[in-house]
Amino acid sequence: MALILTTLVVGCSSGGPSRNPSNSGSSSQGSSSAAAKRLVAGILGNPYTLSQEINTAGTGSIRGVGEMEKLIHSGLVIRDGDGHLQPLLAEAVPTIENGNWRVQPDGSMETQWKLRANAVWHDGKPVTTDDLIYTLMVGRDKELALPGYPGYKLIDSIDAPDNQTMVVKWKEPFIDADTLFSSEFLTPRPKHLLEQAYLNDKGSYLEQSYWTTDYVGTGPFKLREFVRDSHMTIEAFDKFVLGPPKLSQIEIRFIQDPNALIANVLAGEV
Repeated sequence: MALILTTLVVGCSSGGPSRNPSNSGSSSQGSSSAAAKRLVAGILGNPYTLSQEINTAGTGSIRGVGEMEKLIHSGLVIRDGDGHLQPLLAEAVPTIENGNWRVQPDGSMETQWKLRANAVWHDGKPVTTDDLIYTLMVGRDKELALPGYPGYKLIDSIDAPDNQTMVVKWKEPFIDADTLFSSEFLTPRPKHLLEQAYLNDKGSYLEQSYWTTDYVGTGPFKLREFVRDSHMTIEAFDKFVLGPPKLSQIEIRFIQDPNALIANVLAGEV
């Protein structure tokens, strides 16, 4: 896996073959520039879902699903390479310093989130606190085979003063309260696409096509196609909250044999 990551980093950082400045207006330069915006990656697994929560809910999980989902879906915050939380769909990470994380004398807490005004789902619908309330309701439903996060039992109540503000009250101190509605603790889900399926038939809720071919997220890339036993293709989402990504398209191939994956890397196919 280290070899694969190194190859990807080198491929992304490379400026490509040098060109004569006098040919700067040639069509070959345009072709090279366009090609540099596309990436082919590989994972050691054959995903049956694009949701890491569903992926880890059973007896085993497929490698690479969590990484794929982060490309097409974003939570309120994300942890950077130094281990610090950074805001994504939220304007800021709740902290004592900014006043969005308050600890009461009795040990209870309150965290407040403010959604970015330009946060939208891939279908163009705005991300609102209705989505967060719905997500928490479904996540805590014991009739669904989803992971039970330790923080669930510590949540006392949630309140949404408006479509972009969420206030969560906690029964006692919980150090990971600032990871709520992230890939670490209950990823947000689109109420307008999933609520009816949840209300009509909980038994088939996790089998909806939403979790594969019809996945709609909020991440920097949106799903173009998902082909089981083969690959998935994602493309840049120009309305991503932090701006469009610099890559225009990524193809992720499902290669379960480690030797075959390494061979693809050495051959320049991945």
